[in-house]
Amino acid sequence: MSRLSALSLKKVASDLALLPKDIWGVGFANLFINLSTIIIFSLYSIYLVEILGVSPWVVGIWDGLLQAFALMSRIFSGMISDYLRKRKLLLLIGYGFAAISRPLLAFSPLLSIFMIGHALDRLGNGMQAAPRDALIGDIAPKHLKGECYGLRQTLAIVGSALGSLLTIPLMIWTHNNYRLLFLFSFIPAFIGALIIFWMVKEPKLPPVAAYKKHFIKLSNIMQLSKSFWLVIGLSSVFTLARFGEAFLSLRGKNLGLETHNIALIMLVMNICNSFAAYPFGRLSDIYDRRILLAISFFILILSDFILGLSNSLTWAFVGVGLWGAQIGATTSLILAMIADTARPDLRATAFGIYYLITGLVHLIAGAWAGLVWEYYSPQMTYLVGGGITLISLGGIAFLPSFSPKDIQLRNRT
Repeated sequence: MSRLSALSLKKVASDLALLPKDIWGVGFANLFINLSTIIIFSLYSIYLVEILGVSPWVVGIWDGLLQAFALMSRIFSGMISDYLRKRKLLLLIGYGFAAISRPLLAFSPLLSIFMIGHALDRLGNGMQAAPRDALIGDIAPKHLKGECYGLRQTLAIVGSALGSLLTIPLMIWTHNNYRLLFLFSFIPAFIGALIIFWMVKEPKLPPVAAYKKHFIKLSNIMQLSKSFWLVIGLSSVFTLARFGEAFLSLRGKNLGLETHNIALIMLVMNICNSFAAYPFGRLSDIYDRRILLAISFFILILSDFILGLSNSLTWAFVGVGLWGAQIGATTSLILAMIADTARPDLRATAFGIYYLITGLVHLIAGAWAGLVWEYYSPQMTYLVGGGITLISLGGIAFLPSFSPKDIQLRNRT
């Protein structure tokens, strides 16, 4: 068994070594920007309330406005990227905004300047998403798209986990000096921008003669394929079942988890997320992506039923781990499917649409989950989520084939 495991690990290492260095560059840049972002995300709301004296109500309104702002920036940055036929430029601008925002957050003497810095952070985060995933689709070898998206997702989650783990000791070491941590977060953001600048080379897109250069207009979205919209439709229904991860922490608390141990919920979820993303992406380059997507949907159903029916904290952590695994799996698979079904000249626009619709559906999912949680029970919330996922599982039958052979045939036409 140990020899078989060693051979498997050797094969994985060999496959990873074959991936283009630009994919590794995008992945590690994503790791560093996520590390930086998590530090800001973990602290900014507490800083606004406890240090700047902002009411929680205002924080909630502000956060909602910024989320909408970031979502809109994703689709427009995607359209601009397709029009200019450039990905790296938009990525660098997004990373640049994120890096510039850190000193503004750290040194702002006024609430207005802090909010400008925070808005720049969200704008930078939104701007880089669609061009980044389009760039991976442009760079990735056709037979390794799933593996490349899986690697990017894994490195992104590692960055988030490192950011969470670093925030706790840094707050202790600096005696809760928020501004110093905001300033520290500039370092990984700047490193991420440098990696994109030095390590990632933008490939040449197909000649303009092969694909029309699109002016920036919303009517371009009508030129996206039927297969793309089927993927978006299924993803939207599934996202209704994947309400916010904050409910996992609430479920842990509901089952008796001590407040100081709540961070373990996110830690377990992120570890399982990172472990699942790459293997599912890699396997989807060998087998039909629909089969892997069905397995990942089933994992969420299992997680929902464990969290909904069990009153054991131990089993709750099993459910949390499964929840994290399905996030890593489904994200890698859906991103690869979008890259498969979107034309190269509209690829960034396609990713922008995906992020916009997913973000809006997440808001609806959070709303219904909160209402069911409050007026019925936590258990019912997860059981309803499992039912919606079951419907999504049936919806996979409406997708076209995503076997390597059929993907290759579609790419030729």
